[in-house]
Amino acid sequence: MLTHLQIRNFALVEQIELELKPGMTVLTGETGAGKSILLDALGLTLGNRADTGLIRHGASRAEITIEFELADRPEVWEWLETHDLDDETACQIRRVISTDGRSRGYINGRTAPLQLLRELGEMLVEIHGQHEHQSLLRRDMQRQLLDDYAGHGKLLLELAALHHNWRTVQGRLEQLQQANKDRDSRLELLRYQVQELETLGLAAGELAELEQEHQRLANANQLLDECQQALDTLYENEDISASSLLGQASQRLESLQKVDNTLQGIAELLSSAIIQVEEAAGELRHYLADIELNPQRLSWVEERLTTIY
Repeated sequence: MLTHLQIRNFALVEQIELELKPGMTVLTGETGAGKSILLDALGLTLGNRADTGLIRHGASRAEITIEFELADRPEVWEWLETHDLDDETACQIRRVISTDGRSRGYINGRTAPLQLLRELGEMLVEIHGQHEHQSLLRRDMQRQLLDDYAGHGKLLLELAALHHNWRTVQGRLEQLQQANKDRDSRLELLRYQVQELETLGLAAGELAELEQEHQRLANANQLLDECQQALDTLYENEDISASSLLGQASQRLESLQKVDNTLQGIAELLSSAIIQVEEAAGELRHYLADIELNPQRLSWVEERLTTIY
């Protein structure tokens, strides 16, 4: 049952709102009073083609909203549930047309294409005109009339509830079947990956070691050059090396200790620094001795890493 009609900026109507009660409602008036405007607005909401010429002059858009009570229409509830447009209370349909030609339809607040508006409208409203009797040729209308005549309302409600439960169970079954397929696909992928790892024979920690070795081999020339420069700066350049400069400073402080013995602590620090520089230089020599330019080994490491990746 149509319970509410609201029209804004449609044709000559700026705004009108009607609350319709159960029973028969008759709208009367002389020609030109606007009766057909209400029917046109109703038809537009139920999927008729939009015409921007119907927008009230001076307005940017027209909006029509209608609401239905569906207590005795289980087939409509089922249709709404099928299209995920159901609502717990009633059924609201809204249509908005703009002067830029855009048109939008809504069912229970959710965007819906015109085809769905038409399908729903055919179930909710029957407009009798010159050729409207042709709706009796539709199978769905014939079935509805037969059910109404036979008093099948309660049975239809029970059937709609059973169908809803069936759809819920069917949906859950499909989810479980899909989850099983996903599980099988995941297991197949994991088996393949395990087989690949077994074929590689990858040892624990091997990947990290190979990556580190690749860094050394790929940058061997840079390591050799810069470490040698560091060694020269620390020790092997006799004129300006850190070791020689520290030695000169230490000798001066040793001679000055005879003048001021408070310099002894500083002299000891310098001696310790000289020892640390010598140890660092020794470690650098060992490091340089271990670095090798080995293109063959670099190529093997790169191939191994490519296989692993």
